[in-house]
Amino acid sequence: MKKGYAVLSALGPDRVGIVRDLTGVIRQFSCNIEESRMISMGGDFAVIMLIDGSEEAIDKLSDDCECWKELENLHVSLKKTNPARKELTGLPYLIKTLSLNTPGIVHAVTNLLRDKGLSICELETDTSSAPFTGSPMFSMKIEFIAESVKTVDELREELHEIGQEANIDIQLMPLSSNPG
Repeated sequence: MKKGYAVLSALGPDRVGIVRDLTGVIRQFSCNIEESRMISMGGDFAVIMLIDGSEEAIDKLSDDCECWKELENLHVSLKKTNPARKELTGLPYLIKTLSLNTPGIVHAVTNLLRDKGLSICELETDTSSAPFTGSPMFSMKIEFIAESVKTVDELREELHEIGQEANIDIQLMPLSSNPG
């Protein structure tokens, strides 16, 4: 029996039991969760999972499967995919930013990464209140793979320029040196 893979995304009003409901359907079709990210955002709950199972089971779990329609106010989408992401060769790096919450920060940094031909492995953003002042603060973490130290050195200089222009604290470090 040939193995199949799919990326499942789900979004709906946050409520108790969403994860249980989704994983129950996945288990019912004898599929397995390989990777997942789940988070409450605003009043909604968002899920993205890489699941595997027999090709037949993955086919049965298609977007229009009645099993998803039974889940309370949850929009589920399923897309077939390959078993694993192409292995990137090179050195893993992390970019961390902290600034006032202003528009365009994600675009500025990701545009630079694209211009350098660097592929993002993972990107996470968050907003919080600054201590004492309560000003809205924006933070971002981006993991990527660089093929050469020269590329990283060039990137470091250009990130510094972005930081100076937009008053953003930007750090670039090898991922292995980051304790968490």
